[in-house]
Amino acid sequence: MTKLVPLDTLLQIVQVVTFQEDVDHIFISGKFVKPFASRLGVQHSRTPMRRMLMNWWITKPNNEIHKLIMKATPIFICWNLWKNRCASKYGGKQSSTTRVKFFISKELHMLIITTYPSIKWPNNSNEFISLVENCQHDIKVTQVNWWKPHQSIVKLNTDGSAMENPGRIGAGGILRNHKGKLIYAYL
Repeated sequence: MTKLVPLDTLLQIVQVVTFQEDVDHIFISGKFVKPFASRLGVQHSRTPMRRMLMNWWITKPNNEIHKLIMKATPIFICWNLWKNRCASKYGGKQSSTTRVKFFISKELHMLIITTYPSIKWPNNSNEFISLVENCQHDIKVTQVNWWKPHQSIVKLNTDGSAMENPGRIGAGGILRNHKGKLIYAYL
């Protein structure tokens, strides 16, 4: 014989199930996330996920490498928490903070060594973090001179730049005679 369940009890069950499957619960308020976030030094709050990601992405970085890490880390965290959740729920694996931390670190390390292959990156996480935090762009100043061409010869100088890829780009050039006088310019 089937027993009827009161409507308010059903709504409570649905709320619990919905809450547990909610993206904000998995990534923000879930039991798994709190200790994980604190170990990473991330301030954990019950801010909705979208707001937390925006706060993370608008934080002023120390340098270009730090900027890349600040943009990529939340994505790696979310992806690995999601993989951990699915492996636990559907794959029969035990939920593991250690595994999630390992894969986040591994993916960040791979991103950095792929993006900046000319830098010798340490495998030790403390040395890695120290290098990222203290990395400075090496600025070299080189004086550039423009030499006038011989008489009856014109000289074309061009330049271009790309702000980001994909992003804004620009190019231009200037054509000058042997006296340095402008003949033609373009953008």
